[in-house]
Amino acid sequence: MNHFSWPRFVLLLRNDVLEQWRKIWIATLALAGVGLLVYILNVEPRAAVKPAIYAGLFPYVLIAGGLIFTSLIFADLHHPLQRFRFLTLPCSNLERFLSRYLLSAPLFYLYVLATYAAFDWAAGRITEVLRGASARSFIWK
Repeated sequence: MNHFSWPRFVLLLRNDVLEQWRKIWIATLALAGVGLLVYILNVEPRAAVKPAIYAGLFPYVLIAGGLIFTSLIFADLHHPLQRFRFLTLPCSNLERFLSRYLLSAPLFYLYVLATYAAFDWAAGRITEVLRGASARSFIWK
């Protein structure tokens, strides 16, 4: 199978997403919990200037999360049993690589951007209720 086939690629991408979905949600919820603690503890209600917490949290989530996710998404290539399943899939090498690349680069960035915006909004509302103040928003500077 040396030619690129869109239907086969879409099936491969769907299978890769379904395979990684549980890891993605566990990591998302764990990072959201830690981020919420950081957000609540770093907002001072009597401060004249609202801190821009997203300036420190977003790059950390994007870079550290991307590094961890990329290392996990390609881990099956080094596993003694799972690498045979991956290498014997009925698809081309380009489809295999492109599927993993899309998941670990552009789609990961869009996922982090959307979930971080939702997290920032929710953390701002929770901090507003608990402490009476919130940090500067990620979406609306």
